Amino acid sequence: RVLWRGVEVAATTVDINASSTFDVDAAVYYLTVQVNDGAGAPLGLAVVRIEDAVFGLLSASNETGSAGSFVERLPAGTYDLTARWRGVDVGSSASVGLTADKTVTITASVYTLTVKTMKADGSPLPGATVTVRTPAGDVYEVKVTDGNGTAAIRTPGGTYSVSAHYAGTENWSPVDETQSKDSVNVDQSKTVELTFQQVPGNFVGSNLFLFIVIVAVLGLLAVY
Repeated sequence: RVLWRGVEVAATTVDINASSTFDVDAAVYYLTVQVNDGAGAPLGLAVVRIEDAVFGLLSASNETGSAGSFVERLPAGTYDLTARWRGVDVGSSASVGLTADKTVTITASVYTLTVKTMKADGSPLPGATVTVRTPAGDVYEVKVTDGNGTAAIRTPGGTYSVSAHYAGTENWSPVDETQSKDSVNVDQSKTVELTFQQVPGNFVGSNLFLFIVIVAVLGLLAVY
């Protein structure tokens, strides 16, 4: 009998009448686990528990790499797989029968939440600080919008609140504004748009524009 990881993986009878070498084929196979997000992109850093489907005992636990996969060597059997990402169970595959090398793909309920910040005229607003919070009010992630005014955040499916804050000077006009949206249901990849009304985006109407107008008027008055 051959035991591996506490499981019998081979049993045979041999006749020994001299020094000999015997090859025994053990029922041990390679299980490749691939975890993808809802859009089909590889999901790294997902922790996958592999449990015996009959007794519920933990057989193995491993973490996906940047390609969203890992390979585990297991005895033949039936297994339940559960994927966990950032502390949340995001996918599973039940009753996986392993009688040969196999690949199992788990599609996780993880999506991309894109936050787009815009000026009053609809043009992109880069440099805004985006905060995504859980229903309990805990900060999930903080990002700054890029040159296109967007911040992409990967989240497990669920409901979140999204806020963005911008402080700066636009055309000599000071700006300190926060925009938010509550109860954003992320059940697929989606985009949330936040418009900052205090950011003019247009040169006309800004403090710099008014300054130039005043200087021009004073100049004309001085001439006449």
